[in-house]
Parts: sequence; C-alpha cells; structure tokens
Amino acid sequence: MDNQNANGGFSPNPANFSGQFGSYDPNAGQQVISSGQNTPQSAPIDPTTGVVMPQANYGQAIKAPVEPTPAQPEAQEPTSQPTVETSSQSENSADKFIVKPNLVNLQTKSLVESQREMSADELAKANAYAAEIQRQERAVKRQKAAKRIGVYIALGIFGIAFLGVLVFLLVQILNTSRGGIQTGGQQGDGDKIKLSVIDGYQCKTEKCTRMDDMPDGRIILRDEGYIIYNKQDSTATPITIDDQEYNSIKSFNWGKKVYAVLDPVSDKSGLFSISDNRMVVDYHYDKFYTDPKNSDIYGDMAWITDQYIIASTSSPNEYSVVDLLTGKSILRGSERVFMHDGYFIGYEANNERRAYTSGSSKAFLIVNDGDNLFTRDGILIYVSGNGNIVKYYDANGSIVPANKISFWGELSRLQREKLVAELKGNNKYYKIPGNK
Repeated sequence: MDNQNANGGFSPNPANFSGQFGSYDPNAGQQVISSGQNTPQSAPIDPTTGVVMPQANYGQAIKAPVEPTPAQPEAQEPTSQPTVETSSQSENSADKFIVKPNLVNLQTKSLVESQREMSADELAKANAYAAEIQRQERAVKRQKAAKRIGVYIALGIFGIAFLGVLVFLLVQILNTSRGGIQTGGQQGDGDKIKLSVIDGYQCKTEKCTRMDDMPDGRIILRDEGYIIYNKQDSTATPITIDDQEYNSIKSFNWGKKVYAVLDPVSDKSGLFSISDNRMVVDYHYDKFYTDPKNSDIYGDMAWITDQYIIASTSSPNEYSVVDLLTGKSILRGSERVFMHDGYFIGYEANNERRAYTSGSSKAFLIVNDGDNLFTRDGILIYVSGNGNIVKYYDANGSIVPANKISFWGELSRLQREKLVAELKGNNKYYKIPGNK
C-alpha cells in the first residue's frame, strides 16, 4: 500500500487519479476532493501537531491505478477536532486546510445574548409597570387625603353656620324678652325688608333697638336717631342724645326730673337730662351714683338731689360732687365727699378731712384724725381733740372773731374739757362725720 499515509488513510496520487477518488480522513470524517490538476503533491501535514507526515511514495508517480483497500479505522479522536477541507479554487488545494468554527458554540452564544436582551427589556417593562403602580397608589392616596380635607372643611363650615344660627336665635329670644319684638314688613328699593315692631312701634331702620324702659313706662329707642316712645298713646318723640353706639342707657328719677346715664362704646359715661332734653354732664366719669339712699355715698345728703349728683373716676381714684345746672365738679375727695350747711368736705387718706368753698380746689382748713368739726347758723366750728383750740369760719373760708359769733356767750360758759361732749349732745350743733 504505497499510498497509505502515516495516519492510516489513503492519499490517491493526483497525477494518476485526478478527481476519481477521494481520501478519507478519519479525524475529520469528511471527504477531501482532489482538484484534478497534475501538480506535484505537497507533503501532508498533521492537522493536530503541524508536523510533516512521512509517505512512502512522496514525490513518485503511480503508473497504474491501484484499487485502494480500506484500512481498519483507528479509534477516532473527539469530534471537537477541526475539519480540514481541500478547496478546488486554490493552487495548492492539498496543502490548504480550513478550520471551521464551532457552530454549536456560536449558536449557544447567540441564544444567551438574545435571552439577556429579552431579560433587560422585560426588566425595563417591569420597572415601568411598578413605577406606574406606585404613581397610581400615590394618586389614590392624594385623592383620599383631599376627600378627608374636604370633609373637615365641610364640617367646619357647618359648625360656623350652626353657631351663627344659634347666636341669631339667642339674640331674637333676648330681644323678645326685652319688649315683645314682632316682625313687620317694609318695601324699599323694590326689595321687601323685614323690620321689627317694638311694643307697637314700627321700626323704620334695621338698626332699630330697644335701649331702656323708663320709670314712667315710656321706652327709649334707637331708630332714626334716639326717640322716646309712649306706649299709651303710641307717640314717638325725638330726643337729642348723640346718635352713636352705646353699651347702655339707664334712666332714673333724680329730684323732680328724669335723667339717663349714657355709657358709650368708646368713651367714659355722661349724664343726659330727658326732662330738659339736653346733655348735662359730658363724658368724663366712670360711674354716676343714682341711688340717694346709698348711705355710704350720700349719708345725710339726700337733699342734694335737687341740684347735685356724685360721680367717680377710677384713674385717678376720685369722687366728685357735680352741679347739675353747670355740669361742673364743685368738690373732690379721694375717699369720699360731703356737703352740709354750705360747706364742702373732701375725705382723704389717713382720716384727713379738708374743707373747701364751693368750686375751690384749695382747702381753707385741714382737719386731722381726732379733731372735730361742727356747724351752726352757717358757721363752721373747729375744735381740737382736747378742746383747747376753737376756731370759727364763714362760708367764704374766712376766720370769724369769737365776739362776732351770735352764740359765743353760750360757748364761753362751757369748760374746755367738757366742750366737745357738750357740742355733741346739743342738737343745735351738727357734727360733720369723720371717715370712720
């Protein structure tokens, strides 16, 4: 077997058998086709080691064709060996070997890459879906929160409206209890306006209000200004009370006249004479004492209702005797004021008493605690606590000599140590009270 190669295969002589036989390569398992040209055979090369393989007829021509006898195949190497093929287009096709790529590995690689690409796409879609779900959940939460806020706002509005209705009903009940307010109707500017009717008086404005019930049964109303309404004859008489807001208007009898204390919203109180329809005392005082039976304030001065009234302020803390004819203060005292027999006494701290003439701010006599004051026949008598000092004053605050006093002879016969006791026990002498 001249044509048997070192690997146990057959290599036909291309000079004698061009294109008739193919060689069998046990390593590749594929046929190698001769190009059919009479070109010298190159030395075969082991495809695994790259070493030139020996051949018996290397370089010799074969004279006659020899029927190849197949050799016993040897154990094949793993099919992972590269396959060698002779190309018909190459000049030395027997010397060229083409290594084919591992198609299975390439296909596997392509398959893995496609799965990765698909996994990345699916992951992106999944992330987008999850993001959309989260966005929708946040939207639902915002809607629920908005609904809760809307419910709270609605409840707040309802509460305010309910409170407003409740206040309105309380005002109506109060007005009804104060004078039987009824509902009337009045047409104005094409719209029907409901106005009050107070004890038969038809109000003309929406601000119509019942201010006070007078001692004689008449009513002080505020409508178009302030009026006095007489329920008996249904007459309404305007009065000149300043047309402004008042916290209260309180009427009272004083002497032979009717007055009203006006307490405005933004000022101190003043005194209005309803009988004379005029303002008597401006807005200077915090309080007017309208009860002549108040002994702490008036004591033995019930007579002053004909012309005077006592008022007070809190800053400074002061009491005043106010002349109703002039509206002026004629006497002041931090603790109390007192008048008798034409003399004006202001009571101060430490049981001190000060005697003034009418309207004077300067005392002509200061009486300390323990000293005594008496009056008789228009004369003010000062007696010290032990009776050793006796002084006489007239209504002008001037000292009167003892021999000018009509009752001097009577006093001169009294002993000094018994003088105070005798004057207190004699009704001809009026003792001006002390602070205690």
